[in-house]
Parts: sequence; C-alpha cells; structure tokens
Amino acid sequence: MDKYTYLKVSQLDRKIQGISNSDLPQTGWINVVRNTPNITFAYIAKKLNTSPQVIKKFEQNEIDGTVTINTLRKVADAMDCNLVYAFVPKAGSFDTLIDNRAEQISELLISRASNSMDLEMQTVNEGMILNQKSQMKSELKQNLKNLWKYEV
Repeated sequence: MDKYTYLKVSQLDRKIQGISNSDLPQTGWINVVRNTPNITFAYIAKKLNTSPQVIKKFEQNEIDGTVTINTLRKVADAMDCNLVYAFVPKAGSFDTLIDNRAEQISELLISRASNSMDLEMQTVNEGMILNQKSQMKSELKQNLKNLWKYEV
C-alpha cells in the first residue's frame, strides 16, 4: 500500500474508532435521543410541521430499517442534533479488512496453483507455499484494486 493510501486508511480507521454495530440501540437512535432529555413527540412534530403520530412512525421505521437518511437528518435537526452515519468494517478496522482480504485472496490463488502442481506431480513443500502466500499478500496490499477482482 503506498503512503497516501496508507494515510487514508489510517485516517478513516481513526474516524470510526469506537463505533460498532453493537452500539446501535434496540429502540433506535430517534427514541434514545428523544427520551434521554425527555423531548416529546409533540415538540419534534411541531418543529417538522407534522403530527406526533408521524414522529412515532419514524421511530418504528428506524427499528424496521425502513427510515430514510433524509428523515433521520430532519428529526436530528429538530432535536438540535447532527446526523452522523458510517460504514464500519465487521473486522473492526479498514486496515484489518484489507489484511484479511489479502490473506483470503492469497490463500485462494496459491491453493489453486498448488493443487494444479499436485496434479502434475510437482508437489511444493509447505514452507515454500507459506512464503508464496506471504509474498502474494504483500503484493496484493500494494495495489488494493486487485483485492476486489476475485470472488471468495
């Protein structure tokens, strides 16, 4: 990975540090943020020029996964908040996501080559295979576009 890409990955990892899917409240963010300072449905509804029932529906839509980003942004603004959303890698960081993907692809490609050589009775020792996987992983991380060319 070149220095510029490494810097971008590091900066993005710092921005998402501490955020995880487990942080999502079961009742949704609208509900939690509204109830913590005891903001009423009526207050938000008035700010959005709608009814309290619509705000209640927004809360339910968030739980159901059907609320729009635009709706979340409007409700956040009505509660004097900013909407912040992010894509957070399941692996915990983008650096780990890249490393795991490079590992998977190198495993796949080296295994294919190794199997082909086995069929031709040209068995390669385990140490050489591990070295090739490590080298391929490093090469894949130098050009990240190659990480997404293969189905795993």
